[in-house]
Amino acid sequence: ERAENALLEAPTGSGKTLALLSAALAWQRAYERRAREEQKKKKRMEEDTDEVRSRSSDEHKRICCDVEQQQRRNITMKGQDERVEDRAEEKKESHSAKQDQNKGVSRRD
Repeated sequence: ERAENALLEAPTGSGKTLALLSAALAWQRAYERRAREEQKKKKRMEEDTDEVRSRSSDEHKRICCDVEQQQRRNITMKGQDERVEDRAEEKKESHSAKQDQNKGVSRRD
């Protein structure tokens, strides 16, 4: 990991090979353990990302549904407003017609 070198000098049979093999095997175990932990961490992150995507998708669907419902309400309200305006105009026209008739009747008298 640190890329350092070492020079060992010892007499035959003192265990140089065993010491190097032990250190190499310990390093290998630690390396494999870290690799497994990294894989688990990566998998958890992918699962979390999938969960967020799922939530985001569900949230997006909910928002779209809410917007559609609001648009329907607005259209309904607009339609109701137009009907109210139409009725008001009809009443005005009817009232004007009645006034015209009354004026006509009173002039004839």
